[in-house]
Parts: sequence; structure tokens; C-alpha cells
Amino acid sequence: MVNRMPIPKTKIDVSHIEGNVSDEEKRLALKIFANFVSTHDKSYGADVGQRLKMVAVNVWGKDSPAASGETVFEIDVERDMCNIFGTLHGACAAYMVDPYAYVIHCLDQLDEPSLDAPCHL
Repeated sequence: MVNRMPIPKTKIDVSHIEGNVSDEEKRLALKIFANFVSTHDKSYGADVGQRLKMVAVNVWGKDSPAASGETVFEIDVERDMCNIFGTLHGACAAYMVDPYAYVIHCLDQLDEPSLDAPCHL
């Protein structure tokens, strides 16, 4: 059994976030994500991470060992995120995968810690 983090009850607006999890779980997901991107002067990529907008959080099969989840973020690709060819730099793409993939794992309402979190860029 996985230890579960308490879901803080705050007044963070999650009305713009779609998905099948509760508003409390959406707020928790935002707080977890903010932990990764709120260190602008202390960590790599935080200035890019702060531009990501969470638009959906879903978890399917919470009571199943084959549970899966997804977090959906949107961002406008800007020049500082591009390589010399004007396309999204691979390191920037990899950076963005790290915090948003971790968010779904932290919503560990599941009995098993192995949550399948597919990534689509």
C-alpha cells in the first residue's frame, strides 16, 4: 500500500482544468507542479516551466493494478525554447516531461506505485 499525501483544501481556482479527478486532486496536482517550477533562480528551466498551463488531469482504473493517468499541459513554443532550426529543442522537451509526468505519479490514490503515464509532445 502506498502512503498517500493529504490533499490540501485551498482556494486555488481549478475551474479551467478538465479531467475525471476531484477539484481537490487538481489543486494538489497544481501544487506539486508549482514545486518544480517555482524555483526560477535555483533550477534549470523553471522560467519555461512557469509558462506551462495545466488543462487536464485524468486517472483511470484507480482500483486496478493496470491503472493509468495523464496530465495535459499547454505552452506556446517561444524562441528561447528552440534550437538553431527554430523547432523545439530536445532538452527543453525533456525538461517539460519531467515535472508534468511526476505530477500524475504523486496523485498516488492507487494501490500500486506503477502508474502508466504516457507522454505526447
